[in-house]
Amino acid sequence: MTPRTVQQGMSLVELMIGMLIALLVISVCGRVYLSTSATTLSGLALARVQEGGRLALGLVGRDLRGAGDLVCDSARAPFNLMAERDAPFWQSLSEPVRGTTGDGADTFFSPTVPVGTGAGERLQGTDAVRLWRMRPLRLAVETRAPSDAPLPLSGAEPPVLGSPLLVCDFEVASIVRVTATGAALGHATPENCIGHFSAIGGCASVGDAPGAWHPHGTDTAFAVPEQVRWFVATGANGRPR
Repeated sequence: MTPRTVQQGMSLVELMIGMLIALLVISVCGRVYLSTSATTLSGLALARVQEGGRLALGLVGRDLRGAGDLVCDSARAPFNLMAERDAPFWQSLSEPVRGTTGDGADTFFSPTVPVGTGAGERLQGTDAVRLWRMRPLRLAVETRAPSDAPLPLSGAEPPVLGSPLLVCDFEVASIVRVTATGAALGHATPENCIGHFSAIGGCASVGDAPGAWHPHGTDTAFAVPEQVRWFVATGANGRPR
C-alpha cells in the first residue's frame, strides 16, 4: 500500500514575505535601470553637444582658411565698381577677417545683428567673427570680348541677375553688379560706376582712354563675394545655439 502524497500550500505569512522580497528585487532592478538610463541619456546629450561643437569649429575653420582668398590673386585688392561700393558693408571687404567683442561696442555692419534674447539674436556678452569669402562659380568665357561688352559665358552656374560678382584674371580683378545673365554677363551702368573693366583703376577711371580698358578672355574666373558671420545666438527653444 503506497502512501498518499499530500500537497500543502503557502501560508499567508509566507506569501506576504515572498511578495515583499519580489517587490524589493523589482525596486532594486528599477533603480538600476533608471540610473543606467539617465547616465546613458546624459552621455548621449554630451556626445551630441561635442559633435555639434566639432562641426561648428570645422565650419568656422573652413571659412577662416578661405577668408581673403580672391580666387585669382589675393595679393591685389579688386576694384569695386558697384554703385554702392562706398557703403560700410562693402567697405569692410578690405578687412577679410574681423572679430567683434562681447561688450556690444563693436557690431556688424548693415545688415546689423541685434543683441538680445530673442530667437536669432546675438547673446549679450559673447564674441563673434565676421569674414569675407569668395564662392567660385563653374563658368568660363567663350571668347575674348571688348571691355565694355557683355562677356560670353558657358557653364552650369550662371550668376543671378542683380547679384555682386567677382570677375578676375591674373591682371585685373573687379567686383561688378550683374545687369544681364545667361549666355552673356552684363556689367553696365548705372548699377556699376563704369561699363568697362579698367587696368589702371576702379571708378576713378571713368574717363580713361580705351587703350587702358581691360578685355577679359578665356582665363577669366568668377566668384560670388559672401560675408559670413559666426556668433552665439538664441534658438527657437530659447537656448543658445
